[in-house]
Amino acid sequence: VYRGYRSFVIFARFWGRASLNIPDADMRIDRDKVKCRFMTPRTLAFEVLTSPAMWITLYSVFFVIFVFFLCQIYVPIYDQYIDGCVTGATNGTFISNNLYSIAYNYAAED
Repeated sequence: VYRGYRSFVIFARFWGRASLNIPDADMRIDRDKVKCRFMTPRTLAFEVLTSPAMWITLYSVFFVIFVFFLCQIYVPIYDQYIDGCVTGATNGTFISNNLYSIAYNYAAED
């Protein structure tokens, strides 16, 4: 009898709490917009350094540096080629001059 009574008391106590109106949690709300205001400077720096935008910027900078040094290597070789192989005055960019040289050499093979 005592176990039945204690079970009923516990059941009654928690039955009243189960009827509380607690709002449902909305998991669709994204708090990332205000999250950075509550971060420590160290955590904020880590978040910025590991963000996809930072990686894209880093890869872009390395790509631009690579292209710059590749052009620095290519231009003197191309200038020597122009001085030794191509006759006539041409103007334009080094890419258009190179395309002109390739087309001229291809036409001269026939």
